[in-house]
Amino acid sequence: MIPDKKLFFVPIIARALQSNDLRRALEEAFEEIRELGKEAEYQEGYQQFREFIKTALTPSGEISDQRVRLLKDAIYRLLHDLATDTFEGDEEQKEALLKILRSYPEWDAEYVRIVEKLQVLLPPNIRIKVEVLRGNRIIGSFPVSPDPAIIGAVTPGNYTVQFSNGRILWEGELAKEDLLWAYAFPGKDLAMAAETEGSQREPTRKISLLNGEITVSVFAGLETGQIRIESAKGF
Repeated sequence: MIPDKKLFFVPIIARALQSNDLRRALEEAFEEIRELGKEAEYQEGYQQFREFIKTALTPSGEISDQRVRLLKDAIYRLLHDLATDTFEGDEEQKEALLKILRSYPEWDAEYVRIVEKLQVLLPPNIRIKVEVLRGNRIIGSFPVSPDPAIIGAVTPGNYTVQFSNGRILWEGELAKEDLLWAYAFPGKDLAMAAETEGSQREPTRKISLLNGEITVSVFAGLETGQIRIESAKGF
């Protein structure tokens, strides 16, 4: 199940589309989705479901062969978005969807086919970079490598960590409690901040991305903070 319930209907439809009796399986899937949609935690996802299938059902609600094909095409497009990093959800949604869809042979084979096709089309030796944005402005860009990348003079605000191909890894707010010593460590002598430079300092926040492949550490300073990004391995 998708953690935030917004896309709860996708695995239900994907499972139904694997059935030998497609029409019956889809009717049962839609009924399951409608019942879940009555619950408050699924209502936002149910609205997305209605948008997802509004062109895939006849006005009478009957499920025709053409509408089944449209539903399959919708799943194919979703797989394409996941494979090309154009999926608009967050990293947690993407990983959950991939795990669910790739558990079905037909969808797994299609995902592999898309990825293999992309590998042929992509230019060789292209290196993806990690970008850090404050608002819409890039404040740091560097190749992914085991060597840590450090961004200084960081002030409170909204930040995004993404790949240079546009894939968002994390976005959120860094507050004064994360970046300014007086708020991060109230009551401690300011001189301690100057004496605890570099790797000896403890981060105020530590954010793990891609199942621990990339770690974002946030450090507080006297007037501004610091972001350090490390990769378990270059890629």
